[in-house]
Amino acid sequence: MPTAIAAAISVATAVGTFITAGALIGTAAAIVGAIVVVGTVALATKAIKKRQQAKLNSLSASNQGSSIASALVTKTGSSVPIPIIYGQRRMSGQRVFLASDGDKNKYLHIIESLTEGPIEGITAIYFNDELAATSSNNGASFTWESNYDTFAQVLVKDGSQTAALNSETLSLDGASVGIHADWAGSTKVGTNTAYVYMIMKFDQDKFGSGLPNITFLVKGKKVPAIGSAYNSALSYTDEPARIIYDYMIQPNYGKGIPHTLIDAASFNEAATYNSQQVDKTSTDTTQVTRFTCDAYLDTSTSMLENLESLLTTMRGGIITGDTYKLIQDKPKSTSNLVHIDDDRIVGSIKYLQASKKTLMNGLRSKFPDKEGDFNYQENITIVDSPTLQGSSYDGVKLQQDIELEHTTNKAAVERILTEEINQARQSGILEVEIDPSNIDLTVGDIVKFSNSTLGQTEKLYRITKTILKPNHKLDLNMREYDLNVYWDNNKSIIVNNKNDTDH
Repeated sequence: MPTAIAAAISVATAVGTFITAGALIGTAAAIVGAIVVVGTVALATKAIKKRQQAKLNSLSASNQGSSIASALVTKTGSSVPIPIIYGQRRMSGQRVFLASDGDKNKYLHIIESLTEGPIEGITAIYFNDELAATSSNNGASFTWESNYDTFAQVLVKDGSQTAALNSETLSLDGASVGIHADWAGSTKVGTNTAYVYMIMKFDQDKFGSGLPNITFLVKGKKVPAIGSAYNSALSYTDEPARIIYDYMIQPNYGKGIPHTLIDAASFNEAATYNSQQVDKTSTDTTQVTRFTCDAYLDTSTSMLENLESLLTTMRGGIITGDTYKLIQDKPKSTSNLVHIDDDRIVGSIKYLQASKKTLMNGLRSKFPDKEGDFNYQENITIVDSPTLQGSSYDGVKLQQDIELEHTTNKAAVERILTEEINQARQSGILEVEIDPSNIDLTVGDIVKFSNSTLGQTEKLYRITKTILKPNHKLDLNMREYDLNVYWDNNKSIIVNNKNDTDH
């Protein structure tokens, strides 16, 4: 186990605050393992609500509207932060250059920055929600729809460029049109920034009412393999663990944690689980990838909030100790478990039961839905249990809200919500002080618990926090565990667990 100072510093680093060693003198106890950044309602409802409320307050103050919808609105101005795209999202750009030239200024030159790069590329362009062009080679060339094939052309820079535009030309309506004189030969390379240079030919019928709202279907940021440096062997992925790994180690827009301090084994284990094929819905056995991440990250939002939102895509959390470890609320083997019984308990036992403020029988989620020409417009889906809401069980609808900003298909959202509700029904929280001798336990482990006072015999719990006390005893915070919470074992909301969860 790490020392009290090392543990406290590692926890503080994960949440973006700074604690000096002197401030730790006289510390009564040290958190040696805790879920300090979370992406699951059932394990940390307060943290999710706090993040959402902060975002709502920010949006209300600036009158920007939904964070999901704002991705599709063109921005202007030099102070607008460049977002990050992971996976695939449709987005608007930030307009950084607008000028005209040619006979009667018929050619309009537009430059829009998109996202941190390098990216995989752009596969489609839309004018006012109408498909204008598609690309089968990530933006190296485009096939324009007949409405626009003689009226627009575009150059895509993926963020790996090392030189500014200068002598490039675009073929438009039989003419070769070069880079605008005010931009050609400039030193504006756009290092690590993906952007587009578009030339449009004015036509009264096409653009008489002004420039269309231009959006792009972007395959986003290339990321390193888990365990590698931030700038090593980058490739495209929509797998959440690799994306979270990139965000944690990136020095430019992420936390900048040295990759040697990341527990690569836990990230690789999560990546394997996320990439498995599962039934799409409870009635559709089509095999789909379990968890994916299609993220639009606002870089003006705090890194902690962005990390929390990324973790929602895989129902995960980050814990600290000697390294940063990715933990995931998923099924684990229940064989060869440590047994905590009366002989190991050396202090008090506290058993906390859910109330109607924390217990859920319904969840409503707002998410960016990619259905409908990959619009990624805001949609809402609800998963609930009328049975649990009935008089034989809770007797009232207990619904909470969560925003899944980076999960982009309804079936995946409903799978996540089903697991969240089921996990919330495992509502018993146990706090117990034990003698840690000969016991190697960490956050996320499953244990068997027996106690004559509570009348529990080999009941399963998952550890959510470990605290080393000055008397060298170990405080465990644990939550009830049930394999039927998870999609692979059960595709419906548990309604027969009243006795199992003691409520």
